[in-house]
Amino acid sequence: MGKKSGSNEAAMARADEQARQQKIREGTTRVEDIFSKNFNDDFFAGRQKSYLDYATPQLDTQYEDARKQLTFALDRSGTMDSSVRAQKEAELQKKYDLNRQSIADEALSNATKSRTAVEDARTNLIQTLNATGDAEGAANSALARSQALSQ
Repeated sequence: MGKKSGSNEAAMARADEQARQQKIREGTTRVEDIFSKNFNDDFFAGRQKSYLDYATPQLDTQYEDARKQLTFALDRSGTMDSSVRAQKEAELQKKYDLNRQSIADEALSNATKSRTAVEDARTNLIQTLNATGDAEGAANSALARSQALSQ
C-alpha cells in the first residue's frame, strides 16, 4: 500500500509540474504578444525620429544665428568679399555638419536604449513567470510595463 501511495504522489507531482509548465508557456506567449504588439521596429524608429524632430530645429536655429553673426562680423571688419569669408563659412558649415551627425548618433542611441529597456523588462517578466508560474500576474505586469515603457 505504501508503494502505491508513493506512485500516486509522484503522478500528482508530475501532473502539477506539467500544469505549471503549461501556465508558464501560456504566460510567456501572452507576455511576448503584449511586447511584440507594442514594441516593434516602427516604435523604435519613432523614438529616433522624435529625438531628431526635437534636436534638429534647435541646431538649425543656432546655425542660422551663427551665420548671421558671422555675416555681421565680416561686414564690420570689411572682409565680406574675401577669402576669409569663404574660410569662416566653411568652418561654420563643418561645425554644423558635425553637430548634425552628433544629433543623428544621439537619436540612434536613444532608440537603442529604448530597445534595451524593453528587452530587459520582457526578460525580467519571463524570469519572474518562470519562478512563480503566475501567468495572469505576468500578463498584468506586462501590460503595466508596456504602458510605462511607451511613455
